[in-house]
Amino acid sequence: MPNAKQSSNGQVCPSCHTRMIAGAQFCHECGAPVAGISIDKKRNGPKHQWKAISLFFVGVTLWSLALMYLALKFIPEKNAIDDNPHAGVTMPSDQSPESVDLTAMTPREAADRLFNRVMAANEQGRTEEVIQFGPMALEAYKLVDPLDADARYHIGLISLLTGDIDEARVQIKNLEAEAPDHLLGLDLAYRVAEKTGDDRGMSVARARFAAGYGAEISSGRPEYEAHRATIEAFRVAAKGNHGEGASSR
Repeated sequence: MPNAKQSSNGQVCPSCHTRMIAGAQFCHECGAPVAGISIDKKRNGPKHQWKAISLFFVGVTLWSLALMYLALKFIPEKNAIDDNPHAGVTMPSDQSPESVDLTAMTPREAADRLFNRVMAANEQGRTEEVIQFGPMALEAYKLVDPLDADARYHIGLISLLTGDIDEARVQIKNLEAEAPDHLLGLDLAYRVAEKTGDDRGMSVARARFAAGYGAEISSGRPEYEAHRATIEAFRVAAKGNHGEGASSR
């Protein structure tokens, strides 16, 4: 073994503090890498740890973006949701699958594209796809600031489809804060009541919707126009013969 003391250039192993052989990249005593590492272990140890942690999170972020890109890329050009409000809501889609460019989209555009995919999958009975992309859509909406009433309705619907009733109820309250008889809030309340078997809740939602429809629709809220087909279908159901009209939802 070389005489480390005689061949040393003054560098000390940051791990075991043994004097290093001149030009060595690894400690001959403990095997720790030393090339390009400062002698001051106390100062540089945390730095290298944070660098590793940062690289890990960058990798996770890139992977998430890749998954989101794939989800957005294969959203059908034509919205697959019909006018049945029980199945979902209508969402515009003005880009073909080939033209989707994630980097060119705002956080809201990306979130709405994912919402559209989830609702279309639900309408077509593709439950696994709803479970797969529902959480991704909810994460996308977390990047949207501020959240408007339309986005809160979307979050409520996705939460309902993925089984998070509590979150759906949170969004109902948020919509009620926007307007006590917010039509989309009442639509969501009806869906939650129907999902949980709450007949009284369904009846109350229908009655409130029918009573508040005129004043609310005349308010010109943009989210009402975006979901006009859903609102009108609920209006017909609410005006029907009690439970019979609502059962088609």
